[in-house]
Amino acid sequence: MVQALLNTSNGRRPPQFFHQAVRHLVLEDESSCSPDDGTKLLRLCTGLVSFASPRLIFDPNLLPILADLGIVQRLCLSPQILFASGSFDLTHSAFQSVTHLDAFGSGMEEALADISALPALTHLCLDPAVPWDALTQVLVKCPRLELLFVQWSVGSKQNYEAAQKPGVYDLRLVIGLYEDYWKDWEDEVKGVLCYWAEADAFVAKKRRGEIEPTRYWMH
Repeated sequence: MVQALLNTSNGRRPPQFFHQAVRHLVLEDESSCSPDDGTKLLRLCTGLVSFASPRLIFDPNLLPILADLGIVQRLCLSPQILFASGSFDLTHSAFQSVTHLDAFGSGMEEALADISALPALTHLCLDPAVPWDALTQVLVKCPRLELLFVQWSVGSKQNYEAAQKPGVYDLRLVIGLYEDYWKDWEDEVKGVLCYWAEADAFVAKKRRGEIEPTRYWMH
């Protein structure tokens, strides 16, 4: 599929086509495209506002491409893969426009040390591997953050007791379940109700006093 798109750019489609037509792009793993093809496609999509590549597609070479785009608002990635050198740097200009960040995989606790450096960030989604103390620090460091969403798989609900942590009362913290992450991602870019909208509504109910402010399990 990616190769077919690249072929259309080779004389059959002007660069303006990709700039105007492609706003959202997912490159999930190397079965969907090679790293080289993925990089070429990303460079063509200069109008991109949401991008996801959480697995083995890219390395730090992705950062200057995202920085050149300068308009990506929704981003899903794995810091450990993106910062292959082991030095996490969320102060990079590639993240300056990001409002919604989904960051998964190992290494997140270290990466979160710079999370307050993202000037536009309002929504952060993490997986349950991040320790509670690190989540608490995110809420303290990021007063402008509107939502900290921790995603658990549907099969993890039976272990919800592990998420009980007395003293974590920030109403911006929400825990939710997912069954098909990529369907949710696609629903969001299509404007269909997704986990971001559902979690925002959950926080709004807490602010209005419709549910207890200390409740953070959404399901």
